[in-house]
Amino acid sequence: IDKSIEYFDNAIELEQDPIQKSEYCYTAAQVLFSDKKLSKAKQYALNSIKSNGENGKPYMLIAQMYASSPNWSDEAALNKCTFFAVIDKLQKAKSVDPSCAEEADKLIRTYAGYTPKDEDLFFIGIKKGDAVTIGGWIGETTTVR
Repeated sequence: IDKSIEYFDNAIELEQDPIQKSEYCYTAAQVLFSDKKLSKAKQYALNSIKSNGENGKPYMLIAQMYASSPNWSDEAALNKCTFFAVIDKLQKAKSVDPSCAEEADKLIRTYAGYTPKDEDLFFIGIKKGDAVTIGGWIGETTTVR
């Protein structure tokens, strides 16, 4: 894996075409995700987006990374808030790349079932509309819905 990422890094550095550079970054992110190197995989996915902001696949990959590792707190309801960030990324994928819409909608319906219930959030002083910062390697702020 490390050697393949080294080759991807070389290809990314040499590539002039932003679309192809984005694909190399995306593929490297997939490889790292498969090796459970989530933080590094996210960086490559973000670089893919930077090279081609109209590609929804990296957003979908980031969403799947988040969903694969939602536990960052001792509070179960906060961990479930991670799925709001997952849905945010899937919605972003749809907005930048309509070709992702069908798959993103399917995943949104699936992951919506993992979000916390209102009463679970009530007990920790959070309500709909509040911002929650997802901790750990994710480090993103999302809105409770």
